[in-house]
Amino acid sequence: VVTFDAGGVSGHANHISLYTAVRYKGCKLLWVPPWAAAGCRVLVLESVNLCRKYISFLDVLISCLLPRDALFILTEEETEQAKRAMQCHHSQLLWFRRLYLLFSRYLVVNSLRLL
Repeated sequence: VVTFDAGGVSGHANHISLYTAVRYKGCKLLWVPPWAAAGCRVLVLESVNLCRKYISFLDVLISCLLPRDALFILTEEETEQAKRAMQCHHSQLLWFRRLYLLFSRYLVVNSLRLL
């Protein structure tokens, strides 16, 4: 299971609520087949400071040097696919989300920790 951390990446109340619920219940919150429940793990996406959040691919080096349990570096194709997916939601594509598409490290690199 992958969810947000306590900071909710952007401080969004819904993101923080997801973290709180999963932290409280863990894998019991979700329907997990009995054969998989024992192996269920929760990873949380790390919130980073504002500077790191918007330096895009430059954060790859920083992320590689810092401790974490998992690090996902997206390929150029995966980054473009994520951008196309966001662009499909026109009502959500406000000016600040357009900046997010240009500069966010989360479209390039994601560091996670085990809960």
